[in-house]
This record gives sequence, structure tokens and C-alpha cells, in this order.
Amino acid sequence: MTGEQVLGELLARVNACQGEPVVFAAQELHGWPEAMAQLCKAQGLLSRSEPAHSVVCPGCEEACTMPVHWLSEPPWALSFVVCDKRDDINRVTVPPSLVEQWQASGYSIACLLAQMLGLARLDNLASKTARWEIGVVRGKKNSAHMVLRAGEALSLEIAGHILQLDEVLRIDAHQFHIDKKAILRAVDHPVSAAGDSESAESRRKRLRAQVATEKRRGNRAFLKTVARNEGISIQRLKQVLEASFKGGVN
Repeated sequence: MTGEQVLGELLARVNACQGEPVVFAAQELHGWPEAMAQLCKAQGLLSRSEPAHSVVCPGCEEACTMPVHWLSEPPWALSFVVCDKRDDINRVTVPPSLVEQWQASGYSIACLLAQMLGLARLDNLASKTARWEIGVVRGKKNSAHMVLRAGEALSLEIAGHILQLDEVLRIDAHQFHIDKKAILRAVDHPVSAAGDSESAESRRKRLRAQVATEKRRGNRAFLKTVARNEGISIQRLKQVLEASFKGGVN
């Protein structure tokens, strides 16, 4: 498989699970181009998952699927299976490559996109609604809020435009590439009367979460930081944060 084929399959599998983590066995990664697997790990697209709870036993030709046992806590302890099918086999050591697993998700993809676009890292990217905040993209004339959404395919929604993710995100042997020109064109040419479907209350909760995060970090200029990341003034940020849900400022 080429890097482009692997990326396409990864995006399709994450979308099929509506962004929930998709697990990849280490053995599957061995079938990828080595540079592709290393890049995905280095960039955070893949993160280590829990070890497999069951494996195909390597003890004999029967190749039974058996539960994994550990001498101590995983993932670094010795793992093994206990054969109950034959009298001449008892405990069978399981190589680490059989239990090692990695995962990708809508969250990890959104984090990668934010990193590639140089956007402030948002701590509320995790979502159970197949929708992930990425940040505010600034063009030459406008700024727009961008989100990643699962649906028929993973897509970016920005300024009323919908961009298929597999059309703007590419990979070669050494790095990921994102079509910033296409994204900036969308920002500077918004669809009339369009906007992200984020509700006023959702936006308020998101901004309050960002403010709380900056406070926890000890950032005394927390309002200035969040306003800059959002592309609005501090005064406007205060209006959004203080507005009540009913009849509040949108």
C-alpha cells in the first residue's frame, strides 16, 4: 500500500466509526510503508492504545483465538496465553507485536489539522457528536471558525463551505500536506448568510472552557489569549461569555 492509500483507508475507517477511536494492530502497521507509520506516530495521528485482550495463539498450527494473560500490569509486562486444547502445551508466550495496538480518532485528526494550520490548541476537541472544533482560520479579508465533521465522509466546514478532508489533506513519505490555499479561499469567500452550525450556547460553552483552561495554566492575560485565538475583541468575548442562553448575544 502507498502512503496515500493508507491515509485514505484510515480516514474512511475513522469516519465509519463517527470519529470514535479506531484500533490498528501493530501487525497491520507492519504492512504500511515504514515511513508512513512512523510519521503518523510522530505527528500524533496515531497514539498507543490498550493492548489486545485476545490474540491468535502462536503455540501450534491450530491458531486458536485465546485470551491474553499478564504477569503484571500491561503494556510492558510479559504476556501469554494458556492452552486448554492440548496436553503437551500449557503456557505460550505472546510476542509484544501481537498485543501492541495503536489508535486514530476524530480527535487525533482534528489535533493534527490544528497543528498544521498553526492554530491554538483547543482542549475541547474531544467530542461524542461526530464534530470537532479546530479553531479560527484567518484569511486576507475574513476570519472563520472551522470544524471537522463525520458524515458520508470526513469533511471540513468553514465559512459555509464544505471541503472533503481527503481532498485537502495529503501525505508523502516524509510529511503531511494540507491545501491551505483552498481553506483560505473558503475563508475569504464565505457563502452568503452562511456560518458554522455551532449554536450560541455551544460557542459560549466552548469559549468558557478555553478561558478556564488558560486560567489553569496561570495565564493572567487569559481573555486576551482566547479573544486572539477566536479572532474577536476582548469586549466581544466578554459579551459572549456573559450572555444568558435565552435571548443572549449570538
